[in-house]
Amino acid sequence: MKLPQVFVMDKDGTLLFSADHREMVGRNIFGKTAQCAQCHAGFEHVERMLRQKEGIAEYQLIDRPRRLTAFAPMSFANASWFIAVSVPESEMLGFISRNFRQTLILLSIVIITLVGSSYALYRNYKVVVAARSIRESEEHYRRLVESSPEPMAVHCEGKFVFANPAAAKLLGAASPQELIGKPVLDIVHPDYQEKVKDRVQTMMKESKEVPLIEEKFVRLDGQVIDVEVAATPITYGGKKSVQVLAHDITERKRLEEKLSAIYSLSRTIIMMPDEQQIFRAVLTAAQKVLRFEVCNFLLVDENAGELVVADSVGTEEGIKGFRLPIGGEKGITAVVARTGQPLNIPDVSKDERYVVGGFMGNSELAVPIRSGDRVIGVLNAESALKSAFTDDDMLLLSELAAQAAVALENARLRKNLVESEAKYHSIVEESLVGVYVIQDGVFKYINQRFCEIFGYAYDEIVERLGPFDLTYPEDRPTVAENIRRRLAGEVKSVEYQFRAVRK
Repeated sequence: MKLPQVFVMDKDGTLLFSADHREMVGRNIFGKTAQCAQCHAGFEHVERMLRQKEGIAEYQLIDRPRRLTAFAPMSFANASWFIAVSVPESEMLGFISRNFRQTLILLSIVIITLVGSSYALYRNYKVVVAARSIRESEEHYRRLVESSPEPMAVHCEGKFVFANPAAAKLLGAASPQELIGKPVLDIVHPDYQEKVKDRVQTMMKESKEVPLIEEKFVRLDGQVIDVEVAATPITYGGKKSVQVLAHDITERKRLEEKLSAIYSLSRTIIMMPDEQQIFRAVLTAAQKVLRFEVCNFLLVDENAGELVVADSVGTEEGIKGFRLPIGGEKGITAVVARTGQPLNIPDVSKDERYVVGGFMGNSELAVPIRSGDRVIGVLNAESALKSAFTDDDMLLLSELAAQAAVALENARLRKNLVESEAKYHSIVEESLVGVYVIQDGVFKYINQRFCEIFGYAYDEIVERLGPFDLTYPEDRPTVAENIRRRLAGEVKSVEYQFRAVRK
């Protein structure tokens, strides 16, 4: 077989080298001339080379045998080109036919080599992909942990080995690195250190997580905070370790303590008979759970359609008795009384409804005092600071208002009962007929006229004598029967005559 023809072409289709056709060097396939058409029947094989990059193509020369061309790309530095080797098709087939056994062995070796190389490359590819996936997964979870708003830390053999930024912030550290290597018990309040030791020992022995608990941490600046802590055993750096998740509940605990103080107040004011005592007790409690310059207790005057300042603490104590129309356009408290909805105004200078009293505040919080569906008053607090009041403050003031409403209603009911009792007591005492109350066969009450009729003093009859002691013996059955009928509910009232025995 003759030596094959070799030619080199760049990626744009320009011939760079040809041993047999030196005159064509430098020409481009897309700039064909009439001279090119004298030899080549077509240039599809060259276009295929540029399109497929590598492979085998057939082409036909005029008045010559068909040829086979094998081509492949090559590059060096920033340069790249195609190398093509061309042989007559008949010679290639003849060579294979004459040397079939050698060709078959050669092809087998090539196939085995390619398969082996492909398998090795595939295994290497899988290892590379797996390693990349692991790295990506580690990076994903690292970012997840470090960006988590919840404090997370890991300690091993009693010392911190990892902490995320949220944990550093919780404990007052400048960065997570400041915690690494520190003893864990340094941040645990002394009252909880033994419990923490027991929990760690349980996790190390039993390899299971421990229940969520509340405890106290001591920050690096010495401040004590309340936290909820969850802990679970893990392997970190090849060693048994403990992963800790902590949640700051300091504000929640403070709120719970304030609510507890308010509930304790309810047991005190619920029995107060005087409204002024209730006003002062509620305002005093407000001073303990909220920060403000002024706090007012206002009552609704339904007849006048106005709010009246019943009591006040702070710099506005002199405005007691101040009145504000509920139906008017001015007054934050008037709006609350009218709508029954609380209002938190962070900047009163931007609210046209604000009314200046004895104190010019910058923020105001007002909540309704409700009795059933009726608004009977308003509690409001004012601060010199803007945005001074939070949602928790609104909750606390609303709880105070609820306790105040119950206490006021009880005081008013008690007052009405006392007045009613006094009125009816006067009627009974001044009655022209004798009035008495008996229970278990004994007089429990008698009026003055009853004493006059029977000639006894009050203390000589009440809790000492019964109706039969004052009845003539022969008439006692009549009295007993009428008392029975009345107690049994057979009659609502009964009228009968009997003979009495005076003293």
